Amino acid sequence: YTVAKGIFPTGNNEKYSFIYGREKPAAVISCGYITNGKEMAALSGREYRKNIALGILDGIDEVVTTLRNG
Repeated sequence: YTVAKGIFPTGNNEKYSFIYGREKPAAVISCGYITNGKEMAALSGREYRKNIALGILDGIDEVVTTLRNG
């Protein structure tokens, strides 16, 4: 776990304590595992990373739009 980023173990793999109790939306974004050769190869590609970034952007945009519209 990463203390510097506020990620703390909860003992439950389905919950991350740094997300709960916040006033602002939070998300954990996993884009692949560098220990998996196939995923590492994909993550090495610029186009793949660009598609990941665009997907994250679309998700953020959707949340912001939803929050604005109530």
